[in-house]
Amino acid sequence: QLESVIDIWNKNIEKETTRVYEATKLYKGGAWKATLDTNTMLSKKFNTSLYVASAGYGLIHSKTKICPYDSTFASSTANSITKFIVNADKNANVQWWNMINKFKLSSFQKGSYFFIVLPHEYLSAAQDTIKLLIENNDLREKYGKGSKKFAKQYHIENIAQKWKPILGWLS
Repeated sequence: QLESVIDIWNKNIEKETTRVYEATKLYKGGAWKATLDTNTMLSKKFNTSLYVASAGYGLIHSKTKICPYDSTFASSTANSITKFIVNADKNANVQWWNMINKFKLSSFQKGSYFFIVLPHEYLSAAQDTIKLLIENNDLREKYGKGSKKFAKQYHIENIAQKWKPILGWLS
């Protein structure tokens, strides 16, 4: 049943071509404003790329053009993804994310850093993508050298050793 809902979802967003906007323009709220402000501040000193964890599109670059939609992973709302799915279980958000997400690791630019800031429902839904980011040796090699320098310069704790419990929690 989830597959048929995803098919309908994809067809609806693909046929919407008249109302498309940069992703940064569609999200609202205090947390989103703080995210944009932080990205603006960091981008003055560093090569940054802002990505959005979208319930409708998966992990997308903030400049990606998308159509407006009214869905969320937050279970307490009427527009929750789980409300679209008959007999949705606790893994429905994860399954939904994995089916709509088209993100590729190659999307990251050399020299960029990434910070993951998500509410619990989104962190849970995107867990397979986050695991991929954490576990990817090539990605860690590519960014590891720069992150050590960054951490030393700004006195930031290296949390690499804490990844294993985090990965266990996400499983």
